[in-house]
Amino acid sequence: MHEFRALSVVGLLAFSAGVALAQSGPQGAEVVRGNVQIERNGANTVIRAGDRAIINYRSFDVASGELVRFVQPSANARVLNRITGGAPTRIDGSIQANGRVYFVNRAGIAFGAGSVVDAGRFYAIAGNITDRDFVRGVDRFTLTGSVSNEGSISAKDGVVLAGQTVTNAGTISSVDASAVMVAGGQVLVREGDGRTYVSVGEVAASKPAARRASLGGGDMLGSRLFAGEQTSQLSSSSSTNVTSTGTIAARQVHVESTGTTSVAGAIDTSNMAGAGGDVRVLGERVRLAADVDARGTTHGGDVLVGGNWQGGGDERRAQTTIVTSDATINTSGVGSGSAGTAVVWADGHTSFAGTMLAMGGEQGGDGAWIEVSGKDTLDFRGFANASAAKGENGTLLLDPRNITIINGGSGTLSGTGFNDNVNNDVSFDADAVTAVTNTGTNVILQANTSISVEEDIISNNPSGNGGDITLQSGGPVFMFNASIVTDGGDLNILINDSNANLGDRNPAALGQFFTSSSSINAGGGDVLIRVGSLGISGVNGGARVDVLTANRLTIDGGTSVSQIGDIVVNELLIQTSGPVTLDRAGNSIGKLAGDISNTATIHGTGAVTIDEISSVNRLRSTGAMTLDFGTILQNKPIDAPSLVATARSGGVLLPNISNTVA
Repeated sequence: MHEFRALSVVGLLAFSAGVALAQSGPQGAEVVRGNVQIERNGANTVIRAGDRAIINYRSFDVASGELVRFVQPSANARVLNRITGGAPTRIDGSIQANGRVYFVNRAGIAFGAGSVVDAGRFYAIAGNITDRDFVRGVDRFTLTGSVSNEGSISAKDGVVLAGQTVTNAGTISSVDASAVMVAGGQVLVREGDGRTYVSVGEVAASKPAARRASLGGGDMLGSRLFAGEQTSQLSSSSSTNVTSTGTIAARQVHVESTGTTSVAGAIDTSNMAGAGGDVRVLGERVRLAADVDARGTTHGGDVLVGGNWQGGGDERRAQTTIVTSDATINTSGVGSGSAGTAVVWADGHTSFAGTMLAMGGEQGGDGAWIEVSGKDTLDFRGFANASAAKGENGTLLLDPRNITIINGGSGTLSGTGFNDNVNNDVSFDADAVTAVTNTGTNVILQANTSISVEEDIISNNPSGNGGDITLQSGGPVFMFNASIVTDGGDLNILINDSNANLGDRNPAALGQFFTSSSSINAGGGDVLIRVGSLGISGVNGGARVDVLTANRLTIDGGTSVSQIGDIVVNELLIQTSGPVTLDRAGNSIGKLAGDISNTATIHGTGAVTIDEISSVNRLRSTGAMTLDFGTILQNKPIDAPSLVATARSGGVLLPNISNTVA
């Protein structure tokens, strides 16, 4: 069966007088599939094309002042324009279409500063697509050349620019759909459930399954991307890149390369009448210096830069990610909307000097969980705010291999190249942390190997309590000549944490909480010191506490508990397998409970009451117990093989009949 093909060309002789004009517009058209008519009248060309029409051209340029208009049977009708002459396509005039238009040229496509594209959906591909894929509606492209835009490209149902190199210095707009800029060896773009799905990879003889990425959530439709495609090896990922310095406005934005992705200018997926749109900026090396606005009235959009949460998901993970001081990521809710998630990630090094906003709306809505992480190293000198005026405050997660907080200034990032700061062992200044907690936003400092606090962290939130601070380490947490003041926020110190990635942890790191000439003041907040075992039998550590003030102090786990400074708390709960030696006379403990699988020596001044704390309804030790306070009172039982109780200014009142003391 033969497909019907028709070609009608009108007015070609009108262009024979001038060489420049003769080279503009479609030249050497050959209809491969479908019903096509090409009408030319002076500077105007009209191409009438049926659905899934395929046209090959020797060249297809549009000069300044010229117009090419595609007339299609519906908004979903598709026409493939393949340029095969070997020269890049140059668009300096205008292209209009009511349907879906594909421009495919292996040699590349360039849109000049005065160019204007207005289509239903528009594809500019520096590469090729097979006729079979096109007819089946499979947008799978092999990429060979470059695409550049300095003009205006607008398409209601989406824009796709793809090549080995893609640059945008102009404007890309798709109000109701997605804007996609990708660079690599091959790319597959699919639509489903109102979303656009993108997968970018290199062409290889083995044809491995490519990394899958979803724009706006969900999985790729289909498990293998490039089955049945050619197997020739194209350029390596180091030569592919996407650069945008212009403006991209769409419901969803996906910018990705297998090499370097650099985005400045602006990305706008905000929605003042619903949910903000999602943004993906991905690559082997990612640099963001753009204003990214994903705000929404029902919910902010999600923004992923360099990867997904803690390096999970199917998104491509960057080796190096740099966010400069020019960058702002805003996923906040508007009105009563909650914020969307924002993630900045790299498998290697991340430098962040920008601003991240993920706040709940003014009338309601919660702040979001947000993350800035480098799996190996992190330089954080930026600002984040995930607070909520009338909802739950959000949390900022900072997650490299090692964290050191040290006085290094809170200026902007000095280096913005991909080789800058990669060996920097200093993560960030304490001012960068308190700038976040002063908004009420919680902060989690998470490191696979160790955390060292060597500069004061002093929170001061003029509108309420400071944000909670969590120091979560796969190994030890150290404090040297430093103070932590939470302004009423909670402080969580998690050592040998089982959530650490053992493959990225230094096995020589001894899990312990060790302080020297340091202090902790949580005010009315609680302090938790938990010494874990990494889920490995025989791995543990201890806790040594310096000067500490809090509402409640909980010490959970560890092989020993000791102190070098006074503890002043309303409640003290201890659960440990090692000896407890809290023997400073300056301790002040209101209520005391615990389960200690060893000896216990606890001293202090004033009155202490043995009472229930957080469902622990006794004070127990398997070894000898010594209590020395001004007054010792009891509401819950004591269980110990021996007890020495000394009251220096009051009395010892142990009336509980459930006491078990040998």
